[in-house]
Amino acid sequence: MVLTDPYEFGRKNMEQLLSELDIAFDPFLRKSYALVVPEVHPSLIARGTNSLVFSLPPVAEDENTIYLVGKTFKYTERRTFRSVPEGELHLIGKNTAFFPGGFGLEMTLHWLEEMEIEKQGVEVPRIEEYHIRIDKGTVPLYIYFTITRDLRENGKYEVGDAAAHLILHPQRFKKGIELRETYYRVCDYILEECKARGLVIHPAGHGTIDDPLPAISQMFLVQYDREGTAKLIVGDLNHVVIHHKDYIFGNIPNFLQTEGSAN
Repeated sequence: MVLTDPYEFGRKNMEQLLSELDIAFDPFLRKSYALVVPEVHPSLIARGTNSLVFSLPPVAEDENTIYLVGKTFKYTERRTFRSVPEGELHLIGKNTAFFPGGFGLEMTLHWLEEMEIEKQGVEVPRIEEYHIRIDKGTVPLYIYFTITRDLRENGKYEVGDAAAHLILHPQRFKKGIELRETYYRVCDYILEECKARGLVIHPAGHGTIDDPLPAISQMFLVQYDREGTAKLIVGDLNHVVIHHKDYIFGNIPNFLQTEGSAN
């Protein structure tokens, strides 16, 4: 049994992991700009086009074990930045979709809940965003990261990008064709709901404000077991923020103010 939120343990473990990394120096800007993540770092379990995912120590809660991961957004590597040495990844750690003023993740999760997206056949796990200040270099570094469940659950499941798995290889899964249709339908549903509710889709890394579908399509992961039983999960929100068109960047969203006053 734990006496505090498991995600708080995850946050502290992720902060410890990040604080132990070396500092990367940009010779052109002549200042620190990132953290050095060895490509063979023992906790690094996945790397995408823009994100790094780290396994964190499990947390015991009552008779259950909670598996968590820490995810960071935006890094550079040798093929994109010549100053990155071989064998290193330079972690910049920006906030969700580079959204100005913060609150991007909270707003996206809020609007997905308002849309009742789980009724469309998609699971939305808890995701929390934090940041840490690193003062070891020439300038302070603010590294943002998210904590969420490790969908692999200690090897019980495999996890992959929904777009690649379902579009290219739906036959790998039981009811894979139906799951692919759910994936297409949910993407369209989010676009329609955003238009109907006066929401803006703010993308980063995929798509544009005028064509946000590529960003929306990157939100989903597919979790599957050895028998091929699979489900669709919202798991990658680094690339998109959903907010109301009247939202003023940097302000605390109205729904967070209401929740705070209720406490």
